[in-house]
Amino acid sequence: MAEEYFAGTNTSDRYPIWTRANVGEVFPDPVALSTFDFAIQNEDGIQMSELGFRDAYIRIGAFEESEFDSDNTVFLGVFGGYTYLNASLMRIFGERAPGLSAQDIDDAFFGVQPGIPPYEQHPDDPSPEAEARIGEVFGWALTTPDLPEVLAQEQQVNALRANRPDFASLGDHELVDWIENFFREGFQELFAQHIFISFLTTVPLGIVSAVCEAVGRPTDAMKIMAGLGDVESAAPSMAMWDLGRLAASSNSVSAAFEAGIGGLDARLRATEEPECARFVDAFDLFLHSYGSRGPN
Repeated sequence: MAEEYFAGTNTSDRYPIWTRANVGEVFPDPVALSTFDFAIQNEDGIQMSELGFRDAYIRIGAFEESEFDSDNTVFLGVFGGYTYLNASLMRIFGERAPGLSAQDIDDAFFGVQPGIPPYEQHPDDPSPEAEARIGEVFGWALTTPDLPEVLAQEQQVNALRANRPDFASLGDHELVDWIENFFREGFQELFAQHIFISFLTTVPLGIVSAVCEAVGRPTDAMKIMAGLGDVESAAPSMAMWDLGRLAASSNSVSAAFEAGIGGLDARLRATEEPECARFVDAFDLFLHSYGSRGPN
């Protein structure tokens, strides 16, 4: 009898190609049972992350709900304990999107890796209706002046972070209840928005890259895009950089780090050095804003 991981999904005859590209960076380890149960699939059926993917691709115009298996996941798979993304669906999106192709998607996700199976068109892959829908969404993406829904959800997430409980003081059942409420009260919408916007950000980048390539200056695309600021996901990295500069500029904080990681937090909090106190305050603000307290 073959050994199997305790959580897993079925493969798909209609969408048979799966990849660890991209998702392997987010889920480098075997998927936890709680993640599988809350986000992917459980005895009640398909769960929020898979549903968010479906919502996003439908909103983009690439698919209709009837094209997805109602009983099994198609965007997210768990095989041998590891999470995979469905490459077949992404290739079909490339074939249906104006100006793109399955090869463009392969180039973006796989690069020049060997062993990638060639794209084989299924009779249902072409869809003039989907191409028209995607074209309308692309046009919206290139002309919309702002994203009020995204800003509203940003405030929603900030409020959720600010009002989260002290997890260390919660019992096991209280933790599960909090997580379940979080998933049931808006996670699917947040995740769908993330996928939708992430896909559409590639549209202007693709246009800029194509123009730079056409005029013989392909490396200028990143120079042009580098001038864009106010990227929400970059805030933790910028805050961490500031923490690093604060530590490096202080002899007392640097000395605490040089004594080793073990007991570092306790040493910094026990000292009466003003510079250590400032660092601890900045570190606590960082934890409150972007993370949670780990072991000392």
